[in-house]
Amino acid sequence: MYSQVHFCPACNGKLLSQTNRHGQAFWFCERKPECKIQLSDDNEQPVFPKVIHRCSCGKGILLQKRGYQGKTFWGCSQYSVCKRTFNDQSGKPQV
Repeated sequence: MYSQVHFCPACNGKLLSQTNRHGQAFWFCERKPECKIQLSDDNEQPVFPKVIHRCSCGKGILLQKRGYQGKTFWGCSQYSVCKRTFNDQSGKPQV
């Protein structure tokens, strides 16, 4: 049986599955640390964003995140290199 290959929405590298210390699976790009994309897992499949918004830095995509105070915002998948963030406006980044 062959497993399906999934590709990174930011850089087109292969996505690899891993389990964190709490036993939860997630997906990351084979080009890590250059590509910092990380996706959730749903039944051994990566959960891709429904709509891909490119960051103005030109290197990453915007991912919806939740801040420590519960506020939803959008941040670049290349965080630490690109620190751009955008407010959430009805489930879309306010660019």
